[in-house]
Amino acid sequence: MNGTSTDARAVRARADALGLPDDEFRDDRDAAIVWSTLVEPGDRVAGAAIAQWGARGALDRARRGDAEGGRLVGDAVWSAALRRWGPRWDAATLRDIVELAARAGAGLLTPSDAGWPRSLGDLGAHAPVALWVRGDASALAAEPSDWHVAELNLAL
Repeated sequence: MNGTSTDARAVRARADALGLPDDEFRDDRDAAIVWSTLVEPGDRVAGAAIAQWGARGALDRARRGDAEGGRLVGDAVWSAALRRWGPRWDAATLRDIVELAARAGAGLLTPSDAGWPRSLGDLGAHAPVALWVRGDASALAAEPSDWHVAELNLAL
């Protein structure tokens, strides 16, 4: 960990603050924690909303069932996404996930962090909103030119 916002202590400190999904979230990092519990990896609708309004703005619109989401991705697609995410708006589950991450020593990386893997941007709307990490997260941000690969040649 780099000792900044990805640090497990920061995750633990946010666990109590997040409490209920109806709370006003302080920033995109809080909203990213919630999004990580609401959506499946690669959720295009969430990705499009987050790209348009940021994690916090998109979460506020989703929570309200705001019609702007329908204008962004189409009414039927937005409505289906809200129905899919609805059962996951559970404060107890959210607190449990954040507490388990903190106990495991996990930290959180978001696209605004220096250690965020830039290559994830290639996924567009399918990119993750956050990554839960343990240990040294700097390897995630390494460029392919920094990778060291061993070539093994087996003669059969």
